[in-house]
Amino acid sequence: MKSRSEILPIYSNFAKMVETQFSKRIKTFRSDNALEYTQYAFQALLHSYGTIRHLTCPGTSQQNGRAERKLRHILDTVRALLLSAKVPAPFWGEANLHVVHAINRIPNIFDASPRQVADEQIDDELPHFELGSPVPTLPEDPPQDIPPRHSTRVRSILPHLLYYHCYTALATLHEPQTYREASTDPLWQIAMKEELDALTKNHTWDLVTLSPGQSMVGCKWIYKIKTRSDGSVERYKARLVAKGFTQEYGIDYEETFAPVARISSVHALLAVAATRKWDLFQMDVKNAFLNGDLSEEVYMQPPPGLSVESNKVCHLRRALYGLKQAPRACIQELKDFLSQQFEMKDLGHLSYFLGLEITHSTYGLYITQANLVYLTVTRPDISYAVHQVSQYLFAPRSTHYAVVLCILRYLKGTLFHGLFYSAQSPLVFRAFSDADWAGDPTNHRSTGYFFLLGSSLISWRSKKQTFVACSSTEAKYRALADTTFELLWLRWLLKDLGVSTSSATPLYCDN
Repeated sequence: MKSRSEILPIYSNFAKMVETQFSKRIKTFRSDNALEYTQYAFQALLHSYGTIRHLTCPGTSQQNGRAERKLRHILDTVRALLLSAKVPAPFWGEANLHVVHAINRIPNIFDASPRQVADEQIDDELPHFELGSPVPTLPEDPPQDIPPRHSTRVRSILPHLLYYHCYTALATLHEPQTYREASTDPLWQIAMKEELDALTKNHTWDLVTLSPGQSMVGCKWIYKIKTRSDGSVERYKARLVAKGFTQEYGIDYEETFAPVARISSVHALLAVAATRKWDLFQMDVKNAFLNGDLSEEVYMQPPPGLSVESNKVCHLRRALYGLKQAPRACIQELKDFLSQQFEMKDLGHLSYFLGLEITHSTYGLYITQANLVYLTVTRPDISYAVHQVSQYLFAPRSTHYAVVLCILRYLKGTLFHGLFYSAQSPLVFRAFSDADWAGDPTNHRSTGYFFLLGSSLISWRSKKQTFVACSSTEAKYRALADTTFELLWLRWLLKDLGVSTSSATPLYCDN
């Protein structure tokens, strides 16, 4: 294309070529707001092909991500060829054609080039002749003595790529948002049936007639695709959740609380297990919340998919996900004979827990994070930076966005950084504390601490002090007090894990 005015015939020929060669139609055309794309003639051309037009926001070329990345790939390769071959700049066009030709024939991670994929699609569209039908004859090539050429390219994964995971398959997975959408898929039908069977087995509700004056909460289905640490699909999970936000205090519920996992406890347990070479296993309580008895009168609408009489509602006997009192009821029941009362699921050796990937070896345990959620759990090197940008979540500016991008670029370059708990590490407990009163000109409240069990880092924190200290000495003492609170709790925890805490724990401070 020598000028932009040629866009109409070029696009028209391209659309016809795609339809003829691949039996496909262009459904969507995405571009920026250039005049050649917004003119009436081009809009009419797209309308005649039934193509939907998408325009990016003005000044945001990053919204056209795929085209921008591909263009950058082509231009970077062209520059590299011209510089390495010392070719003059007037040959830019020829180099560009050569690069596009080469990229279309370079295999990707799926062991197929774009040209091969296109050839296979064309071959699938060719007619197949049955035996006895006339086949058009083609002129035969003269015989040659040249032996056939076989590719010597290794088709196995390269060694330095063995530890990379490919998550592209997840992009094609879809989690339905409504019951109507899920009810058409056999996989989700099975998942919902399993959930209803578990609710029936636990006698979660009784079908009764709603008395006059009684309130009733609604319910909905939540659909989630459970994946393994490598991104592959483990199972399809459908969960029935009560709409607890409609409950009223004093009528439908009383006391509430939600227990959460303390990551310091997990780190301490893994560090002790690595040193003492314990075998770690994990188990899952099936439908944990369904094991808690309710003391309040709670009525719920029948869930979609359950066949009941029109005048019947569910009188809940046991806790259900979404109810405000469900965590309290669950924990109360868990206190009494866990293994005897509940149906447990053995998940085998500990490998994936709370988003953590745990790799076992004779040298110890290596802990990494499988996703960006709670990434600071295994990456203390970004704690301070995350602490700083988290202060501006409600009113971020462009400078804060630039810092976030810097953090993400750093994470991209350090994908496999994590925590290592050595099997040869002594179980010696130490604490370190510091407060940067003079080096924090913004508010003079920065502080932090971390704890080591031998060479294993089990707890750390970067935060602001509650009050502004009047001197660096006061700031140090406040930091030591906060560290002491965590230290006492960790000593009690280590004592429960069988680690001797008879001697005093040294607490180091940079003063």
